[in-house]
Amino acid sequence: MWNGLAGSIWRGTVALLLVGVFALPALGGELTVWTVTSGAFVELDGPTRLHGVSPIPLDSRMNGEYDVRITLDGYEEARGRFSLRSRDGRVAVASWTGSLARERFFRSLVLPGYGQIGGGRATAGITWATGCLGAATTSLVLDLRYADAHDAYRLAVGDLQTVASAPVVDEEALVSLTGDAFDLEVESNSRLRTRNAMLAVTGALWAGNLVDAIFFHGGLDVREGSDGVVQIGMNRKTRLRRTVRSALLPGLGQSYGGSPMRGLLYSAAALATGMFALESHLDYRREEDRAEAAAEEGSELARVGLLTAEYSETLDREQRVALAARDDELDRRNAWIAATAVVWGASMLDALFLGPPEGAVTERPVSVSLLDTSRGFSPGVSFRLRF
Repeated sequence: MWNGLAGSIWRGTVALLLVGVFALPALGGELTVWTVTSGAFVELDGPTRLHGVSPIPLDSRMNGEYDVRITLDGYEEARGRFSLRSRDGRVAVASWTGSLARERFFRSLVLPGYGQIGGGRATAGITWATGCLGAATTSLVLDLRYADAHDAYRLAVGDLQTVASAPVVDEEALVSLTGDAFDLEVESNSRLRTRNAMLAVTGALWAGNLVDAIFFHGGLDVREGSDGVVQIGMNRKTRLRRTVRSALLPGLGQSYGGSPMRGLLYSAAALATGMFALESHLDYRREEDRAEAAAEEGSELARVGLLTAEYSETLDREQRVALAARDDELDRRNAWIAATAVVWGASMLDALFLGPPEGAVTERPVSVSLLDTSRGFSPGVSFRLRF
């Protein structure tokens, strides 16, 4: 018994010495220690900085605007902004911003993912930034390729018109230039379609990034209380919230639930299979255009009386090959679409069933109390002391 009591006294003395060594110099000798078994970690950054485990007393001299960040395991990180005003030895909340959605919106509008990173969700921000900027860069490259193909097509059409309008028509050259013009038109249309599809992907990712920046962040649920107490509610991380995020983009639910690497894997898999599906669809449309171009070329040459039996057979063979390739690409596209759906569904099921447990269900949100120091409190810091 004496040994256990001596050990407890020794541990308590060491804890108090540590508090004195590390906390007292920073606070000028004034310290309030709040022993909280389980509390949220509160950070106030402004003219002065105050960090600790709730409840935290506020000094009556704290004036100005403060950014507030509150974290607690199993709950969404809450961020907002207070404006504190001191009068007659009392501190009060003059105004507060429960959500910084507008700020995050404009940040993510300028640079995808910037609003998420500024809101404390670095993994989600990096995912959105990588996807959006990668798609935008690809769109720029594809636009340059389309411009080259379109210029080549226009030159071929010009050469064809020159030969066709000559006093003496070179039939062999006319047939050759007609075939080249149709081939270049197919290539130009294919590259235009590819560029437009990538622009649509870029726009969709950018829009999803804005939706995520606006709606999928925890704000401050502030309630004015009595006796100088301000209560801040917090949203518990639930299976439904995880699943909704994974429905927007695979992997977001996992990152939200605390598994960023698993989330990145889902995001990468969904983007990869989706891009393969898009590529196969574009190849399918290109082969369809090639088959139609062969038929149109035969009709055009037949109209001017330049279609020979040998060349007609060549065009028919090209059309059959293009139609067979089109069917193959259609099957490949459908397979990649199915793979993308599987990854998307797996991410949602993972978020729903394999995420961390929600814990006990409570009727009301967790409250964090910021106490008015005019009620007799001194500025201090909260600690979790475990013996």
